[in-house]
Amino acid sequence: MLENILKKVRTKIAACVLAGALLFNSGCMTYRNSIPADSIPSVESSEEDTFYMYERMTSEESIKAVKTPKQVLDYFTQKMYYKNENNSIEKGEYQSFKANHIDRKGVCFDYAMSAAALLSDNGYPPLVLILMGKPINHSVFLFKQNDSYYALGNTSTYPEKSSTIEELADKLSPQNTVKSKWEKYVIINLDEVYPDRKWINGDVINGKFFITDSTSLAGY
Repeated sequence: MLENILKKVRTKIAACVLAGALLFNSGCMTYRNSIPADSIPSVESSEEDTFYMYERMTSEESIKAVKTPKQVLDYFTQKMYYKNENNSIEKGEYQSFKANHIDRKGVCFDYAMSAAALLSDNGYPPLVLILMGKPINHSVFLFKQNDSYYALGNTSTYPEKSSTIEELADKLSPQNTVKSKWEKYVIINLDEVYPDRKWINGDVINGKFFITDSTSLAGY
């Protein structure tokens, strides 16, 4: 179990944080500061539960239709499946939501961006929680409701509540990989990393970036 102790780590990590791997590469962008978990605004829940056939919708229509996390999960069930095509994780190349909507496949960072895009017009900040560990990393869309944290992605914790990021990380621990563990995490805002909302309407985007400020996860 995770202890309720957070230690700020301001040592530059000389590796690129990807959705599923760490690569040493000089072409990474720099993302200096992790967003503090206690600064994440709590979004009001909605009772909207309309079921849509996303197969018939464009990416823009899907964004307008989706209003709740439950509808995001419905969208994932209908539209997406996990596939690391052309070593996209290793290259650090991910598609925008528009491209993912057309291709219907992606890795965990793509799923996280898709969830952020689908809820982008409903007051949800486009936050991605990146969990860094050995031997893998993982990304999910992070949001807060009624002072509880939730994750959406190819692995989701919603609707199960988590009172802390540590508790949420514990629920997202790799299954059937006893030697795997999360060591640090960073929370990024997609609008800050990718200007002009290219992560929604662009094509291939660069998913590699240096992290200079992360938070330790103690207790594993």
